[in-house]
Amino acid sequence: MLYKQKHIYGSSRVGMDVAEKNMISTSVTVQSFYCESGKKQYELSNHLGNVLTVITDKKIPIENSLVSGEVAYFEAEILTASDYSPFGTILENRDYTSEKYRYGFQNQERDDELKDNGNSINFTYRMHDPRLGRFFSVDPVSNEYPYNSCYAFSENRVIDGVELEGLEVVHISDKISQYATQVLQVIKSSEYLSSLTFEREDVAERAEKDRILIMDGKLGTYGKKVQLIDITTKAKNLNNTKNNSSIDLKLMQKRKNDISSLEEAGISDINMVEKYGGGNKNTFAIVLDIEQIKKLNKENDFLVDLTMTFMHELIAHYYEKVSSDDNEVKDHLKFYGINEKDPYKNKFYTKKEIDGILGKYGKSYSPTRYDPESPAGKIYKAIKDAVNKINSEKNDNKSPDKN
Repeated sequence: MLYKQKHIYGSSRVGMDVAEKNMISTSVTVQSFYCESGKKQYELSNHLGNVLTVITDKKIPIENSLVSGEVAYFEAEILTASDYSPFGTILENRDYTSEKYRYGFQNQERDDELKDNGNSINFTYRMHDPRLGRFFSVDPVSNEYPYNSCYAFSENRVIDGVELEGLEVVHISDKISQYATQVLQVIKSSEYLSSLTFEREDVAERAEKDRILIMDGKLGTYGKKVQLIDITTKAKNLNNTKNNSSIDLKLMQKRKNDISSLEEAGISDINMVEKYGGGNKNTFAIVLDIEQIKKLNKENDFLVDLTMTFMHELIAHYYEKVSSDDNEVKDHLKFYGINEKDPYKNKFYTKKEIDGILGKYGKSYSPTRYDPESPAGKIYKAIKDAVNKINSEKNDNKSPDKN
């Protein structure tokens, strides 16, 4: 039995290990262990997941032109390099291949046996022809989106969206994907943070009924850095008030406020929002104001605050939500370890900090420090430890080879 290849994973698949190994042997022999370079293949992708270049772990030495026999620097061994049209066709004269690689457009597997080089792409639920920009079969969830063609690829939004395995489009942006990847890396590098998110007992149940989008927006108001928006609920409110013929000033004002908060969060396509009022999943958006977070932090503290801001919204207002409405006070009291019945008995926070959490200055403010025994304090410590570990590993990789 020949073991031919396996995937290499970080926060997602980052490449393939193609070192072939014989898994069955008729005799037991003592073998020496060795590492063969060039067998690990790594993907370099863009924000849509398109595999643009594949390199190996093999370093190619480049000789110093001034000193014979001396290595000036190393170059990566490139296996493939490709550019794609918006719908996934490999561009003519923009394709280099020294060895075939399984994955390409939107990180999906190519089926070159069917239509040659990159002209048939295998999404989980359907086959896509990038030359036509269409799927061959009907969308399995087409009944949830009657306004859209059941053969359309990514709802024809191929710049800011990707196909969700042939089911529906997920809207992303180049800017936020970069930061979201960093945040997920921090969370996954900590056992404690992972236990609160990806490894929760209810994670599968949540995934079946909810979807969460990570977005970048200009929240501006009161220096707000993040906001969790229940898009499904707002969509239902918008749909209910859209065709209301009666002149109800309260309903009109509510619709205006909903649209205003969505636009402030960078969600200006109200038609897209309204479609989330139906379907079998609730849609939430965690909107991060990246510019605001950068403004409030030194460069070294940015990733810590970004991850803490994300975890605050995810844990306090989504997973562990206490209040049944948009009132953040109860959520904050639990997250910061303050007794709801007698908050001023807390000995860690000052009266001014507790006043801010209780919303006595117009809204519920988050403190800038956390009780070490509170959920917020434990999460903050885990984030700092994870970021320090990541930075330490980066520095070790940058340091010159001691040998």
